[in-house]
Amino acid sequence: MAALDLFSESGFAHVSVKQIAARAGVDPALIYYYFAGKEDLFAAAVGHAVETGYAVFKRLAGDGDDPVRTLAVWLDVQEAPGSTIPKMARLGLDYRRSGASIPAVDAALKRFYDEERRMLMRVVRTGLARGLFHDVEPGPFARFVSTYLDGVTVRTVVLDESGPAAVDRFRVEMWRRLGLKTPPRRKKFIAG
Repeated sequence: MAALDLFSESGFAHVSVKQIAARAGVDPALIYYYFAGKEDLFAAAVGHAVETGYAVFKRLAGDGDDPVRTLAVWLDVQEAPGSTIPKMARLGLDYRRSGASIPAVDAALKRFYDEERRMLMRVVRTGLARGLFHDVEPGPFARFVSTYLDGVTVRTVVLDESGPAAVDRFRVEMWRRLGLKTPPRRKKFIAG
């Protein structure tokens, strides 16, 4: 989605509908036919990032019954080529800094973080119940994972650092905290 890429690269305030139309190879009038304006298009881009990211994750994690695999896939999705989740995080950061207030964007961002927290807590509870993980508190652990992954996104933007390298360093720490000696191997896949 051209809008998602441009908003993610340049920020909400610095992107025009005309630029998005040029990137998409369409007439700006076509965008205005489907969207009331840039804010409406931005809301759609954020919603698309959230839905696409979770669809890829769910497809790769399967039924989520294997807590180690589910956590590994969640990290893999963060660093996959073309993944919309880091783009969504950049969009959210830019959106909050802009001072804009778009109810659909607020709802999409809240939905993303609520779903991430629920998923991470469920996975940790399952791993604890099966004796796979050390005694960690699901809520604080979910916050730890989410906060670190957002930090990776910010760091890659600010320092132009490699996201996969930062996620790989985190992967080792996360497994250590859960009491797993050997982290699962990172999967290579194409997001879509």
